[in-house]
Amino acid sequence: MAKFSWKDAPDLMDALARTQNAPCNSNIDIMTFAGFCTSREELEAHVRRYEQYETDAEMAAILGRAA
Repeated sequence: MAKFSWKDAPDLMDALARTQNAPCNSNIDIMTFAGFCTSREELEAHVRRYEQYETDAEMAAILGRAA
């Protein structure tokens, strides 16, 4: 089996870019850590983890600080 590459998942990379550019994720480096994903499933879980936060307030609550 060939080694997984982000090039194999352009749909997830598009979602990752949108998620990285969301205001609530502006202080989190989501892209770099995506490079450590070793499967499509792992990359998808990584993207989904950050996609779920729609606002700065939601992310702040998760991180335990004021928005």
